[in-house]
Amino acid sequence: MDQEQIMAGIFLKFIDLYREIHDHALTSPDRCWHLWRVARDCVDVPGAMVECGTYRGGSAKFIYKCLFHDAKKMYVFDTFEGIPGSQRLDGEHEAGNFTSNEQQVRTYLSDCEHLKVIKGLVPEILYQTIADETFSFVYLDMDLYKPTLEALGFFWSRLSPGGAIVMDDVDTLGGVTQAILEFRGMNPRAEYYRSTLDQSVLIKTGE
Repeated sequence: MDQEQIMAGIFLKFIDLYREIHDHALTSPDRCWHLWRVARDCVDVPGAMVECGTYRGGSAKFIYKCLFHDAKKMYVFDTFEGIPGSQRLDGEHEAGNFTSNEQQVRTYLSDCEHLKVIKGLVPEILYQTIADETFSFVYLDMDLYKPTLEALGFFWSRLSPGGAIVMDDVDTLGGVTQAILEFRGMNPRAEYYRSTLDQSVLIKTGE
């Protein structure tokens, strides 16, 4: 099988998986393809995977299943009560936006054997549940400045070399952009790139 056939087979798997999850996700196909590539680049990096801000669970299932096996643990965090009023700043999404049904999300993700859904506010819930873990891949999609900045600090110190943090809405939401700028200012050695898909990636290259 030549390289072209291999790539065609991979793309067909991507299409099949996207079709499976698209009714439960706000993530566009091009952003999902970017997630696919970054997550698969991290498949051999030690540590669990994480998503913060899952809404209806589609992107979580996509990330979990794009690795084609159940070897990695994955943690999925959400308030299930939408945007928390206690964390939003003026100009950010209104409190209660993106509310989802916790039980429906748990049921939808129940075929992902090593995936755990956890309800709570970031960053408090992170310190309560996964402070002793290390991580290979993290997807942040919380739409707000405060939890995004605090999650970056939490996960960066626990990210394995070669691991990646993907952040969504970096062009459309000013609070997310500001959080990334502040984090990069405090961590100038973090390898950073910005895609054309409203997403950015931080890669930990080593200690």
